[in-house]
Amino acid sequence: MKQQLKLIGAVFLALIVVIFAMVNFQRVTVNFLFGTVRLPLVVIIVGTLFIGMIITFMGAMPTILRLKTQNKQLLKKQESKKNSQETNK
Repeated sequence: MKQQLKLIGAVFLALIVVIFAMVNFQRVTVNFLFGTVRLPLVVIIVGTLFIGMIITFMGAMPTILRLKTQNKQLLKKQESKKNSQETNK
C-alpha cells in the first residue's frame, strides 16, 4: 500500500512539473557581467533551484560532518560502557 501511495505521489508531482514547464516555456533574456543568454524561463528556474541546492548542501556539510563525528564518538563511549558493565557482572 505504501509503494502504491508513493507511486501515485510521484506521478502527481511529475504531472505538476510538466504543467509548470509547459506554462513557463517562453524565452527570457538573462544578463550576466560577460554577456547575455536567451533561455526558456523553466530552464532558468530549474537551474537556479539546483544552484541553490548545491550552495545549501555545501553550507550544511560542516554541520553534517561534525554531527557524524560526534555520533561515532558517542557510539564508542556507549559501547565501552556496555563492555565495562558486562565485565563487572
